Amino acid sequence: MGFDPTASLPADARVFGLTPLGARGPLRLGDPVDVAELHYLRHAIFQQEWPVGTSRGDYIRSARDLAVDPRSGVLVSEYRHYGWHVAIVGRSRSLQGSQGYPLMMVEYRVVNGYWTTVLQLRQGYAHFEAGYRTRKLWLRLPT
Repeated sequence: MGFDPTASLPADARVFGLTPLGARGPLRLGDPVDVAELHYLRHAIFQQEWPVGTSRGDYIRSARDLAVDPRSGVLVSEYRHYGWHVAIVGRSRSLQGSQGYPLMMVEYRVVNGYWTTVLQLRQGYAHFEAGYRTRKLWLRLPT
């Protein structure tokens, strides 16, 4: 369970200038970045959804903890041309940073067996009303 360890994506404006752990220098636009590192830098560092001082390990652990928390909700849906996704949603609680939100989510893409994102939901449950997400079924609502 986690992000695809072999995948990378190009650095975007949200991570431009940030320095990944173990890197020789700050990221430039388009630099390849490990997907777990990219999501950590976007959500925990740049967007400050997690508390200051959250490490990459803490960020990943928070997603794993959410996935096994019996209070978390589970939504199955079809996501654009990517196929079936499973979103696990729960309360951010002590993990809500200065720019974070009350709900967080880890989303899993069924076709490849890896997470697609870990973030806090700026729009709350409205996040799931976007037109690119269809055939939605809540298997369990968050409590």
